[in-house]
Amino acid sequence: MKLKLLPPENEIGFLPFLWLIFLSIFIINLLNRDMKPGIIVLNIVGLAVFLILYFRGFWFEGRKVWHVPIGMTVLGVVLMPLNPGSFVFFVYAAAFIGQIGKPSLGYRGLFLIMAVAGIACWTFGLLADLWLPAVVFPLIMGVANIHIHDRWRLNKQLLKAQDEVEEMAKIAERERISRDLHDLLGHTLSVIILKSELAGKLIHKNLKQSEQEIKEVEEISRKALSEVREVVKGFRKGGLEAELKSIKLALKAADIKYSINSTPIRVSSQIENVLSYILRESVTNIIRHSKATQCDFFIHHSYSHVELRIGDNGIGYLSDKNGSGIEGMRTRIKLLGGKMKINSANGTTIELRIPIRNSTDPKVQHD
Repeated sequence: MKLKLLPPENEIGFLPFLWLIFLSIFIINLLNRDMKPGIIVLNIVGLAVFLILYFRGFWFEGRKVWHVPIGMTVLGVVLMPLNPGSFVFFVYAAAFIGQIGKPSLGYRGLFLIMAVAGIACWTFGLLADLWLPAVVFPLIMGVANIHIHDRWRLNKQLLKAQDEVEEMAKIAERERISRDLHDLLGHTLSVIILKSELAGKLIHKNLKQSEQEIKEVEEISRKALSEVREVVKGFRKGGLEAELKSIKLALKAADIKYSINSTPIRVSSQIENVLSYILRESVTNIIRHSKATQCDFFIHHSYSHVELRIGDNGIGYLSDKNGSGIEGMRTRIKLLGGKMKINSANGTTIELRIPIRNSTDPKVQHD
């Protein structure tokens, strides 16, 4: 049976093994000091207990992980008089504090670890130069890990919310296509059956009328096929309206307030696809990078152009090095003969204007 030290879904790979390098401080103190055999055994047992707690800590999250920092803190207190390098156990305990839940709970736990370390140093009359690593190092490690784990939890919640939104959208689309096909084909197939039966009855009585019925069946079938294709097309491409519904759900999941001011949009599928892409990319940037709490959307459609403005109150424009996709937006807009500008004075505002005359769809209708 293979021993698994880390959970299969571990997201940080081999890093837990690399972090064990700090144990070298404890081991060096153990090897460089003249200790009695009994003391050496206690140190080795303490090291074994630590390793058990350390690897168990990666299998738990939330309040279930409390026993890990508590056990490590106890080890630090017990072994510190025997081995000054035991202060590293306080550092490891502080590192796991971030996993217990909300930052406020983590900071309370971190304060207790630092207090216990300080009291232990004072009680055992240890040298003053041991206070710094025993108290300050856990503070640095604890604060950093509390922040990191808080960001991880928020990202997991956002990803979960996005998955739920996508699943809801898929379910809604399946229901829509099922409903549309039922409404479309139910009536059409009934008419085709009736006309086919009528043509069969008339074929020996009135051949001309029978031919007319068959011709109408053909026309109805072609029309039904075209309508089915439109339904499938609508299933694959939700359009601008569906995109707006999707971003509302995404922003709500991310707890970002929003306002949408939009006029009825009737443009070619090419322009609609670009607008949908820009909305989707912009909202992704707002959620992931901007730290905004409010965003506003303005969409205006006239006879000659479409105007889109997206603004937020976040930290400002992020370059493509951070994956904002701005160049992708510019390229798509340029291909349609449009223009885009970004204002990053207060938050970020993206404004674009696309001329409708460049539409390649001959069926497009304008307001």
